[in-house]
Amino acid sequence: MTSTSISYMDRTLTASERATQLLALMNIKEKIAQMQCVFLQELMDENGDLSKKHLISEHGLGGIAFERIMMPHSLEKEVEIVNGVLRHCKENTRLGIPPFISAEALHGLCLKGATSFPQAIGLAAMWNPELMEEVSGVIAAESKARGIRQVLSPTIDMARDLRWGRVEETYGEDPVLTSKTAVSFCRSLESAGIVTTPKHFVANSGDGGRDSGPVYHSERVLKSLYFVPYQACIEEAGVRSVMASYNALDSIPVGLNKWLLTDMLKGYLGFKGFVVTDYGLMHKAKTLHRVEDNDYARIAARAVKAGLHREIPSFLGENGYSSLEEALDRGLLVEEDIDALVVDILRVKFERGLFDEELSLDFKETEAVTACAKHGEVAYRAATKSIVMLKNDNVLPLVKGGKVAIMGSLAKAPKLGGYSTWGIEVPSLADVMEEAEVVEPAAGQGQSYSVIPQKVFSCITDQGIEQGLYGYFKPDKTYCGQPVVKRTDAELHFDWSDGPVAQHAQFPAGGEFSAEWKGFIEAPASGQFSFCMEANGGISLSIDGEMLIDRFHDTVSDCQYACYDLEKGKKYPISVMFGTSGTSPRLKLTWDYQPDRVQPRTDYASLLEGYETVIVTAGLTEGEGSDRANLDLTQSVEKLITDVADLGKQVIVVLYGGSAVTMQHWVSKAGAILHVWYPGQAGSSAIADILYGAVNPAGRLPITFPQHVAQLPMCYNTEPRGRNSGYNDMPDKPLFPFGFGLSYTTFEYGTPKLSKTTVDKDEETTLSIEVRNTGGVDGDEVVQLYIRDLYGTVATPLFSLKDYKRVTVEAGECVHVTFTITPRMLRLLDESLNWIVEPGDFELMLGSSSADIRQTVRLTVV
Repeated sequence: MTSTSISYMDRTLTASERATQLLALMNIKEKIAQMQCVFLQELMDENGDLSKKHLISEHGLGGIAFERIMMPHSLEKEVEIVNGVLRHCKENTRLGIPPFISAEALHGLCLKGATSFPQAIGLAAMWNPELMEEVSGVIAAESKARGIRQVLSPTIDMARDLRWGRVEETYGEDPVLTSKTAVSFCRSLESAGIVTTPKHFVANSGDGGRDSGPVYHSERVLKSLYFVPYQACIEEAGVRSVMASYNALDSIPVGLNKWLLTDMLKGYLGFKGFVVTDYGLMHKAKTLHRVEDNDYARIAARAVKAGLHREIPSFLGENGYSSLEEALDRGLLVEEDIDALVVDILRVKFERGLFDEELSLDFKETEAVTACAKHGEVAYRAATKSIVMLKNDNVLPLVKGGKVAIMGSLAKAPKLGGYSTWGIEVPSLADVMEEAEVVEPAAGQGQSYSVIPQKVFSCITDQGIEQGLYGYFKPDKTYCGQPVVKRTDAELHFDWSDGPVAQHAQFPAGGEFSAEWKGFIEAPASGQFSFCMEANGGISLSIDGEMLIDRFHDTVSDCQYACYDLEKGKKYPISVMFGTSGTSPRLKLTWDYQPDRVQPRTDYASLLEGYETVIVTAGLTEGEGSDRANLDLTQSVEKLITDVADLGKQVIVVLYGGSAVTMQHWVSKAGAILHVWYPGQAGSSAIADILYGAVNPAGRLPITFPQHVAQLPMCYNTEPRGRNSGYNDMPDKPLFPFGFGLSYTTFEYGTPKLSKTTVDKDEETTLSIEVRNTGGVDGDEVVQLYIRDLYGTVATPLFSLKDYKRVTVEAGECVHVTFTITPRMLRLLDESLNWIVEPGDFELMLGSSSADIRQTVRLTVV
């Protein structure tokens, strides 16, 4: 680093002045380096030593990404790695410009050992901005303690079609709920000097709920819906980074869309930070959107002119901004184009203190902060506040002493959801419910197992339909990135101890790898089959979307068993995963089928004899790259619910998942239903406390639950149709409406009062109401304020959420709830796409959900 005293270190200057001073000292290579990023693991060898830190040249680097499950090292080793990288950037680059080290943090820092909160959709279901700010405060503390100064969160896409696999990452379907939750998330982090990165800008779910599908939303739709949370985060939380999405808007890839990134984001929304790519965005623009004749220099030039500041590299090792010098040489760009973006990056680094703080980490401090008991207590409170009770036919709360059975694949192995921490202890429902017993069909005792033969498998490959399972092989043990080898395997019976997994340079003998086999299984007989996976490594097995064995990250060196009912002649989707763990990797998938015997069926009557109540745990298969065509539970889980209910048992269904579930086949059979989302590390304790009444549930749905997938997209705040006819073959109503959630108590709403019933268009008024707990236990009520514009010059939604407050009310007591009615709540986009407040009447509605309006009052604007 230069020893010359230069003015950009003068703290009396503004961040903009310091950035301008520093930019003037930089050469073009140093400027381009600020627009680039590497993965931290690319600088390390397999032992975690920074043997490749020379890849950060003397020109520096703009950012370094912690890729979530690529860091298996101890916390102490991780601190050593981060300090080594920061020291190298300070001492071995000409100007010593510090990099932004980034990580994911949707519901907790997505690194090994961090505190795990409910998944994002569960945090939205709290309807509690204050607690959300506590959650993000924990994330901020743990991020900073590990050197993270940029988080690639939150996801503020609108969940307008629940088939989208990434609904779990969002805050739901409504722009106000999303905005308030996102602002609370971002505020704690930004105030701690950590840059948040709301994503994915913009509207990253296309028709049919397909991830990154093309969208053709009008400017009106973008401004009235999709831009709203971004504007709130920019204006109220000071957000300084945004992630550009993979999809195309109006046929232009988002990362190359100047109208979107410059005219709208910087101009209309007033954004003053830097835009980063989603991973490998430019590679996808080249290979999937097929723009600019496969020419990275032209793609990079368009991205710069559009206003895209930094590229985060793809796992493919292909990127666009490595071609920026070529683009300059070819006259596609001039240096001033680069300067306009780099100065933004530098300004944010100054604003967030990267030049003025000591960035090195102290292991003892990092250890003390990471996943401490105080943070665990916040995780528990968030879990209790997020759980939504969807149904209760006087089954809950449970009475202590009753005999309770727990069934389902998640009873002993709860999930945390996408972008989660790992390497932490997550108790299961079976662990915490001491008075309940796990009951499951017997497996692995006395059966004779044989390797499952090729003839019962089929798969779809690039060549068509083949016998066997199609395997996707990747040269790392965590199954990240793109497959390097694809092949059809006749059966899954491997011992790779003495040789490579494949004849490919990236799969040396003894090296790390992971694989997933996909296809279909068709049983030769009907009945219950017991499956056995014998392995040394990480494994998982799912059939028809139901996870039967989930030990991919929690590796095994023995046999794991699971049972599943199959019908003869029916093809069931099957997925098998394997990842290496140490030496001698092996895998064998077998079953208990014998041609000369009848496959048994589970005798639930005998299995559940003596149990009064049965808790059925059920989950979803969803996530990034895993959109759903239907919203039902798997057929076997639905059958389990109905079979158990038909025995006369009280059935409580505990739903784990990040989106809606349709229930037409079993909802009438269940005595109670809890949607627990992915409730985080303390989720099981929270569920148990709600089941036994120690906690009164008050979570509310942030999405509308349809009765059938054919109703999608289905959101509460739509504009009126031109006629009122519905479907002729099913109801036109939701199963559970937006904002819905039950309680163990009841609430009564008093008469609402407006401080002024008539206001000018730029004037505020206050709305107050008394809410009384008329039941016998303390509880929370979420008072929701909706507004309807009775008449306007353009069509407006039937009604829209404008504010909400979650309040605790003791039994028999009441609280006063007050809302400030602002002009912003009453405005609309006129024909010229300007926001205005029109004179006229507005209906202010207060209720417990979008379909449970308790009181209304009229406000007139003159």
